[in-house]
Amino acid sequence: MRSRLVATILAESAALDAFSNRWTAFNMLETVFAPRVPAGLAKLAVLSVYEPGDEDERFLERVEIVEPDGSQMLVSNAISISIGAAGPEAPVAHRSLHMLWGVRFNSFGDHLLSIQKAADESGPWESVGRRVIRVSPGSLPLQPQGQQPSEIANAASVEQPPGA
Repeated sequence: MRSRLVATILAESAALDAFSNRWTAFNMLETVFAPRVPAGLAKLAVLSVYEPGDEDERFLERVEIVEPDGSQMLVSNAISISIGAAGPEAPVAHRSLHMLWGVRFNSFGDHLLSIQKAADESGPWESVGRRVIRVSPGSLPLQPQGQQPSEIANAASVEQPPGA
């Protein structure tokens, strides 16, 4: 049995703890709210989790994002992965991270993010997972129209409960 992709997390950033070797994803997302397009994310972290298979495995993992109509590839990034075989002394999971900088979305709608793997750059590339990033018109759901996030924080910090 080969390794198997079991989870993909999309976030605005990620960090690795040097002591525990654990990942933390910051501001996980499925939807990008934008007043207009083109719209962008300063960075997008794509964390993938694999369960090891019966044998050691080496491959390239590629992440691609395409427009809703499939007409244009927005991002393509590949990294080398090496996963040891499952066993009592082996880790129970392998994690990979793609940090994509300056991701630009040219239209509203559901953009397909695909995770693929191949033995080398010449392929063939096999699809192992996919996620949707929805780009929707508007602002964040908790942000009132026309109000900046700093204005919301300032308004919340000055409100006092009755009798305070």
